[in-house]
Amino acid sequence: MNNGRVINLTYDLPLSEMITDFFDQMKSLSQGYASLDYEQDRYEIADIRLVVFHLNGDPVDALSFLVHESRLVEFSKGYARKLKEILPP
Repeated sequence: MNNGRVINLTYDLPLSEMITDFFDQMKSLSQGYASLDYEQDRYEIADIRLVVFHLNGDPVDALSFLVHESRLVEFSKGYARKLKEILPP
């Protein structure tokens, strides 16, 4: 910390975690004052699965996501709930 004004944090974080709302949340919490700088450190093998939502039996490309296997069920159920609220019957 520098005079209580600057904080520098260093993390190893999967890029997919940063892409999903991390930047927006950071800007919102800091009222626009925070910034983000990142470097790609390495590639790692991960258990990634493709989630494809179907509408009337047809796959929808815009509703296809790559999700880590550990979050697969939680993500799918949560997204299905959101779609149920948004889409008309």
